[in-house]
Amino acid sequence: MATASRHLCRTLLRTLSQPTARRPCQSIPRQRIQPPPFRQLSSIPVRRAEVKGETAEADSKAEAETERDDGISADFNENELQTPAQPYTVADLDADERAHYETLSKDDQNQYMAVQNHVKAIMESEEVQTIAEDQARVAARQIERTGINPNFLEERNLQALKDGYWQEDEDDEFGVVPDDDDEFSEDLITSVAESQLEVHREVREYTRIAAWELPGLLQFTKPFDLPDMKKSPLRFRYTTYMGETHPAQKKVVLEFTTKEVAAAAGLSEAQRIKLVKLIGVRYNPDKDLAKMSCEQFENQAQNKRYLGDLVQKLVTQAKDKTDMFEDVPLDFRHHKPKKIVPFPEAWKVGSEQAVKRLAEGRGSIGLLEEGQRPVNGREMVEEYVRSKSIQPAFGAGF
Repeated sequence: MATASRHLCRTLLRTLSQPTARRPCQSIPRQRIQPPPFRQLSSIPVRRAEVKGETAEADSKAEAETERDDGISADFNENELQTPAQPYTVADLDADERAHYETLSKDDQNQYMAVQNHVKAIMESEEVQTIAEDQARVAARQIERTGINPNFLEERNLQALKDGYWQEDEDDEFGVVPDDDDEFSEDLITSVAESQLEVHREVREYTRIAAWELPGLLQFTKPFDLPDMKKSPLRFRYTTYMGETHPAQKKVVLEFTTKEVAAAAGLSEAQRIKLVKLIGVRYNPDKDLAKMSCEQFENQAQNKRYLGDLVQKLVTQAKDKTDMFEDVPLDFRHHKPKKIVPFPEAWKVGSEQAVKRLAEGRGSIGLLEEGQRPVNGREMVEEYVRSKSIQPAFGAGF
């Protein structure tokens, strides 16, 4: 029953939504407006006395309207009703229709079901189906031409539910026009509380790693051995910022000594000196240390690869015997040597006995310092004032 009623409502809606045909304007006959018989000076409408016959007639009309609303006509003709292929039964009625059905008498119930089956038979007829399909095609073309979304009612209701309480007092009551308000959820928290939760999540993550993953790494432990500088003379230094992304963490610093690189690459002394000249201002002659860095790429691995390739190019140029730069002197003006003051020999402790005597002397000084009383400023001031009051006044007796 509900399906037939819904189908009928949709058919009527499509029929009403059809555009009206354009017709030429017709002239309206002019009628002479007659003035009212009297001028009413009060805002209260005129009430007349009721007549007994008129009251009974009005009651009969109301009963007839009620019967028509119930769907049962007084002029009911059973011979004109049609029966569908699958008639409706009482079980097909929904809750509201079933409640209305139970309020009727036995004859009215039979008439009610007969009318419902008649409506279903009409709706299932080929003529009505053809008309409905034609109207549906016309409505589809109209929607396509005007650009109206056929599901705007459902989307509007969803938007109204999503907006919720915070868009309640806006002028756009039905949410037809989307606004620029942020979508607010009632379970949101402040940014400070969100940052605290993020810290809590990070702590819990590292706690889980320490509890479940770190014990499994014990089987991979190896003793620490100093690297062989002959095999790996290059030393790279990185900067890591735990828990954050910093622009300085991509920087890689490379340090090496020319003697170790010469031993690993098989350079002679003349080639090593040429390598020092090629390094230039990045060479420290006091420590025989070359230092260079790179941060022009986004990742540490890229910067490290660039420095490794650069050292390889320097070694290749140093091995080139075409030009050994013998006429170019070593220039160390960029390096400012620091003056190193030697430790005085008299300050050095020669033996263990001297160390023992020094410790005993320091211990005796500490005991003397513990026996002294701390200075009391108030007592010193009072003593000074007392001594001044005892002395005779200057010039007394003259």
